[in-house]
Amino acid sequence: SPSPPLPSPSPPPPSPSPPPNNTQNESQHVHGGRKLVSVTLIKANQEVSGSSMVQATGSAFGSGSLVCNLPGAGKAPRIASGIHCWDNLNDGLYGNSNSWIGRTDGDKAGVVLPEVRTIVGIQLAR
Repeated sequence: SPSPPLPSPSPPPPSPSPPPNNTQNESQHVHGGRKLVSVTLIKANQEVSGSSMVQATGSAFGSGSLVCNLPGAGKAPRIASGIHCWDNLNDGLYGNSNSWIGRTDGDKAGVVLPEVRTIVGIQLAR
């Protein structure tokens, strides 16, 4: 006899605070009317201990670090300024003046956690 169909995956949980007047246009899949974004996780190039850190790699960033005092953020290398600065990566603000934008193709930014954590959601806006 044929196997029963597999159940549909559950939709992702709603974002805690959707960005006003912005859309997610980096999506690759649509499920239940919601756009899903494919995310690639990359292993950090350094050991992390202590509080959560924001780790950035790519030509937009140097080897120094700076503490970010905004909620939810941590530390990351930084030498660039304005929209190329990591400050805007995890500050909860939206819009072009509050965005992190790489300076060249291939620039990357990521979040490095000091231990295994449950990720409830990742919000990308443009």
